[in-house]
Amino acid sequence: MIQNRVFVLGAGVGKSCGYPLASELLRELFKGHKMKEKDAKEIKNFIKISFPSFDPRFENFPNVEDVISLLDTLVELEDKEKKSEIEPTKRTLLLEICKYFYESHGDRKPINLFVKNLTEGDFVITFNWDFSLEQAILGSGKSYKYLLDGRTIVYQDKDKDRVSSVAIPILKPHGSIDWFSSKELKLKDELIFPLDETVPEEKRQIYIFKHWRLPNLSKEVEERKPLPYIIPPSIHKKLGQEAEIMKIWGQVIQVLMHATEIWFVGYSLPPIDLHAKIFIRAGLFSNENVKVKVVNPDEMVIHRYNALLGYGKFDFYPTYFTGELPE
Repeated sequence: MIQNRVFVLGAGVGKSCGYPLASELLRELFKGHKMKEKDAKEIKNFIKISFPSFDPRFENFPNVEDVISLLDTLVELEDKEKKSEIEPTKRTLLLEICKYFYESHGDRKPINLFVKNLTEGDFVITFNWDFSLEQAILGSGKSYKYLLDGRTIVYQDKDKDRVSSVAIPILKPHGSIDWFSSKELKLKDELIFPLDETVPEEKRQIYIFKHWRLPNLSKEVEERKPLPYIIPPSIHKKLGQEAEIMKIWGQVIQVLMHATEIWFVGYSLPPIDLHAKIFIRAGLFSNENVKVKVVNPDEMVIHRYNALLGYGKFDFYPTYFTGELPE
């Protein structure tokens, strides 16, 4: 019998691979990423006004989740009949975060080791936007697909074409920096393929850019700051009406319902992300016999998992993500 292992990955996995946590992201964004002076000033001014304790000299940037939630709240409160004054700042911040992830190349050893041990019957749900997982899977000779019934993506270059019999399903309910909405940005057909080919062509909205970089854009289009399809962590998070993303959330419930073993790795159950908790709970509601394991160095998350799963319903491993699963 094939074991249905489900791995739910959070920011702690990215942290072990060199990416910052939400509490560190803004500091790293301004320290290790070049952006236009105008854009940097726009973001910092908003933070200064909204978070009075912030002082650039001390680099005591607030948690990016708090900043995005505040931006979302202000957008909701704006007069919808008038042009938004807040939306451009939000768009600037999110685009610079995406650029940062594109540019960052950390330690891939942990994710490479993790992928090496993935096998048939494994599923990955990741709330991370970057594509280090996908790159590691292709680099290992395996393949992946973004939906349970999605297109299998294999490693290809001019000299070789490796097709693996193991295609790891990856569900990214928060989107990805290499996904784009057709409403947000029109790209040439030869540069993209649909996230879900089962959706009728006239209703498809989310496409995957074939290259591990941001698309080359004209100056005019770049001024609009078109965003990849990402769903920011926010109390006002909108899942969108796209058929593709709603299907992903439905499949999150499906794989959790049928899992024999679930590993929450580096995922801290952010209090602000109510949607994720609802869908996780829905998936586990009728799966009482599943073995649940939580890998996280922060013991403060135990009470969050107690609230979600119940006392004594999971094994906790207070350790960082190394790529190896704790015994």
